[in-house]
Amino acid sequence: MQMRKKLSLGASVATTAARNPGERYRQADATVLGIASLELVPGVTVHANLGGVRDTQANRSAALLLAAATWAPTPNTLLFAEVAGNSRSAVFGSVVRATGLRVWLVQDVWALDFTASRPVGQGASNRLGIGFGWYGSSVF
Repeated sequence: MQMRKKLSLGASVATTAARNPGERYRQADATVLGIASLELVPGVTVHANLGGVRDTQANRSAALLLAAATWAPTPNTLLFAEVAGNSRSAVFGSVVRATGLRVWLVQDVWALDFTASRPVGQGASNRLGIGFGWYGSSVF
């Protein structure tokens, strides 16, 4: 018996705060993403995200491409790891690695994301983020 994979589309908005050693956290950027998700097996999903980011301090924008994998330890939460690249590495760093927790407000439709990330090659900058997303459009 072959399992049918589930493809879903969604969108999210998020903001992050960055901190360098010896400094306080400051609002760093805002993102808007379109999301395509493919459930490989129940509880394990891969995501491709495409969108934009705006650095609030440098007043610059860039295109974003993210790849992520998620695992659902409980019906109401997801854990995820993602890697992001962008079109302006001088402003945003070449690659950003992140881990996070998604908490469903409405199961498989609306969620809050909490993230911790760090740009590769900019080891001093830690980032914390919060996002809000809609994940409720199943394609098949």
